[in-house]
Amino acid sequence: EEGQEGAPEITRDPGTSDMEYLRSKSVKSSVPEEGNKEEGEQDSGVGTCTFTVKMLGLPFTAKEEDIRSFFHPVPVLAVRFTTDPQGRPSGRAYVDVSSEEDLRDALGRNGDCIGRRYIELFRDEGPVSHPGGRGANSASGAEGVARPWEGSEHVDQVEGIAESGRLFLRNLPFTTTEEDLSEAFEKFGPLTEVMIHLDKTTNKSTGLAFVTFMLPEHAVQAYEAMDGQVFQGRLLHVLPALPREKKGGG
Repeated sequence: EEGQEGAPEITRDPGTSDMEYLRSKSVKSSVPEEGNKEEGEQDSGVGTCTFTVKMLGLPFTAKEEDIRSFFHPVPVLAVRFTTDPQGRPSGRAYVDVSSEEDLRDALGRNGDCIGRRYIELFRDEGPVSHPGGRGANSASGAEGVARPWEGSEHVDQVEGIAESGRLFLRNLPFTTTEEDLSEAFEKFGPLTEVMIHLDKTTNKSTGLAFVTFMLPEHAVQAYEAMDGQVFQGRLLHVLPALPREKKGGG
């Protein structure tokens, strides 16, 4: 009896059977333990990890083992692929690592390739990329409409485009032509240049391109409208590009 002092007393309804009474005691006594366990799991789970790498430009066929191989020997805790609003692969993923040092090492792979795809890496700061958030999807479900890379950097990107009038496009299908891009972007304003970047060895598209507008404000409009949209089956990523350097005459 001494060992049970302080325990909550459960009164028995006279109309309750012995089995129902025992079951009610079991359920009530287990609720606090379950609540504490769930809270502890949430605090210590991968979702609270602050060391997350955001990957852009992945092949649609990329698997978790491809991501782990890409970052080797950096140990990867978790990989979460995202989908577009139609539930198709977006070419984007979020990768959790266990320390600041591992994060720096992982970001050092920025610009490397998976297959023929140029991979762009960022440190992810926002909670929207964690499990259950807007940017996460390990099995099913689509992201929200908002672009996951959009944040404080968005203003800087707009300002850069307003200065140069030149856009850098990435994650394009290899079959995209300059005519396709002209048709898609000239509706925002007159273009002065459309150039698809070619691999120097194979002379084939790398999935990157540059589009320059006659008026910078048209480039800003194109960026706002096209960034994050599906173009020929791939999620298009639009960035500001530096003005094309003028070669000195001889």
